[in-house]
Amino acid sequence: MIGLPRDGGLPTDVWVLHRPPPEEGPPESILIALVVDHEGLVETWRGHTTGAEPGDSARSVAILDLLDDDVDLSPDRHIRADPEPLDTGAATARLRAAIAALPEPPRLRPAGDRTGHAVTTVGDLVKAGVLAVRQGPFRREEPAPQAGPGATLRMLTARDVHARRAATGRVPADSPGHVTLEPGDVVAVVPAVAGSGVVVVDDGGAVLGPRTQLLRPDRERLDPHYLAGVLWAAATVETRITGRSDIRRVAVPLLPIGTQRDVGEAFRNLWALETGLREVREAGLVLLRGSVQGLGAGSLEVDA
Repeated sequence: MIGLPRDGGLPTDVWVLHRPPPEEGPPESILIALVVDHEGLVETWRGHTTGAEPGDSARSVAILDLLDDDVDLSPDRHIRADPEPLDTGAATARLRAAIAALPEPPRLRPAGDRTGHAVTTVGDLVKAGVLAVRQGPFRREEPAPQAGPGATLRMLTARDVHARRAATGRVPADSPGHVTLEPGDVVAVVPAVAGSGVVVVDDGGAVLGPRTQLLRPDRERLDPHYLAGVLWAAATVETRITGRSDIRRVAVPLLPIGTQRDVGEAFRNLWALETGLREVREAGLVLLRGSVQGLGAGSLEVDA
């Protein structure tokens, strides 16, 4: 019985069942474990099969001991996982630093008469040769376990796009259909739900991952950060952008390239603000949860 990390959600347990060989009969005990890291879990299981003593996050429990009036096979019931006491000083410093690092939002004012600006769509920009659109692969090819470091490429995943970070995925270099990213490319997630992130690629070399879409603008006529900001704005109001055809219908105001770059810089400022607010939230939750758990378990006390 394996208890997986909650990660803020409901507890999830995995039961690993297998039929014992006929000559051995049913086992006398089972392994109950809480996942700390997957490597440790594999080692714990191997040790259990050879009769080794399990670690702190696992127990070998006799089946007869489980068959009482209140049968509960939840790993949390049998293994007490005491978290390390929170370093409240460090957690508070992280929160204060995150708040202090928040950038100032761009100075904005109500726009004047907008009737003079023509509006086009992503699809029309593609037809006019201002923009090229490429689709990511339909599924991800996992690197082979025996593959060496030179056999894989960096891959920008949908999660990377949502988190607005550099590529963290890996894909076999010999798998077909790679779309290599270049600086200035705009990448969006498809299908996109309201509020989905969009990224502008800073450094090239990675490849496009599944459920993503690349838009490569002619930078002399269309600013990448302006385009990404328009797509970001559309994703905040659209319920769902389900595919390539839908993203082509996104409206793009035709502004002079100089104005596009000014607006694009404002969007870059707002992305930095969003990233900073995420860090403030994460730092605050670390301090909050750790303090609540520590006070409740008695590992922390009030510093008078």
